[in-house]
Amino acid sequence: MTVGPCRGLALALALLSAACDASPGGEAPAQSPATPASPVNPDGAPEAAPDPSPPAPTDTTGRLLAWIDPDARAVLYLKTPDELDSEALATLFAVPSGAERILRQVDSADEGFEMLLGDDALARWFEPPVLAMWPVVAQGTYLVRLLKQPEEDLEAALREADMELREVEGLKLYIPRGVYPWKLVLLDDHAVGFIPIREIGSGVGPLTAARDLPPSEVETNLTTALRQDPDTFLELLVHGPLVHMALPEPLVSVRLSLRAWQTRGIDGVIALQPTGDPDAVVNALRAREGAFATDQLRALMDKVAFSIEGPIILGRLQIPAADRSALEREP
Repeated sequence: MTVGPCRGLALALALLSAACDASPGGEAPAQSPATPASPVNPDGAPEAAPDPSPPAPTDTTGRLLAWIDPDARAVLYLKTPDELDSEALATLFAVPSGAERILRQVDSADEGFEMLLGDDALARWFEPPVLAMWPVVAQGTYLVRLLKQPEEDLEAALREADMELREVEGLKLYIPRGVYPWKLVLLDDHAVGFIPIREIGSGVGPLTAARDLPPSEVETNLTTALRQDPDTFLELLVHGPLVHMALPEPLVSVRLSLRAWQTRGIDGVIALQPTGDPDAVVNALRAREGAFATDQLRALMDKVAFSIEGPIILGRLQIPAADRSALEREP
């Protein structure tokens, strides 16, 4: 039976989450509260059942993740996009190139936006978290950010930067006349979507699908996980097949989770679902050399503890603040 991208990503999230919860140092999932009894009026008649439809998200995380394409094959939530080096993160935690490209394309979009609207444009216009996703029908990575300035002011800045306004499916889409490689679309709830310019047509399909369709399992589960652990600052989930240069066979799925630890430290977990022999995968991961890594980064690579948890390979490392500089971007 063939599993579609959306269902495959949801299954991968459930499986990898269970493995992470079972890992040494992993925290047990929060228990679901007991279902309350139906309220009763003073005259003894039961009150009407509450509306089962979920309320519209009002917090930053919920508003951002509401734009996950239900058919995405990869999703990234990143709270501190301007601090850590994507290549160093991917090297340390053995992230395959297909998943690393999402991190790299966030960097590329950030750099391009600041070239378009000036230094510090990201901090001036947007809230810190960013959502990135890889729609199954797309060639590149889509980004969504939440505005902290009036939309009218952003539109004025985009027009001044020589971007052309078009109306597409009730949305305002700004298309560059120059070399800027992203289209920007103004979404509901003060959100802005970044669409790679090479996408066929307007490219708004994955975003209107997120707007018009019910929340996917991935959106629901990620929203819950991030609300339960506010120290998490990166969640990357990718459904394969994914080729890994250090491994003999492709991976089914990958999940990378990073959370703040001891203020400036990092607690990182990578969960890899292999298609081949888990023992061979673990041995290959432990034998990584990091030929192009710095000495500091190679020292951290040697400390990543890889283990087998059922069908999943887990790698875990707690990085103290003193070693964080190995993962930070150069100024």
